Amino acid sequence: MRSFAGTQHVIDEPGCDLVAVNINMCSGYCMSFSYPNPGENSITVHGKCCRMVDTEWVRVSLNCDDGERKMRIPSALECRCFDCA
Repeated sequence: MRSFAGTQHVIDEPGCDLVAVNINMCSGYCMSFSYPNPGENSITVHGKCCRMVDTEWVRVSLNCDDGERKMRIPSALECRCFDCA
């Protein structure tokens, strides 16, 4: 099972007020397993990790000492299981 979940991310840029923004992150379970190979005296490992495959950009305005700054933060729209790197 894999999905995306909402989370609050705090932006802490030097010289700017703290800003909390709601974004989506990937979380969930992707199949993984390991098993022994007695004849070869080794272990086979297989693992998948949950990753973002589609995102949207959330625009954020920061109130800074030198004026307003704008930034964009990625937020997950879709997540999938891939081989772990």
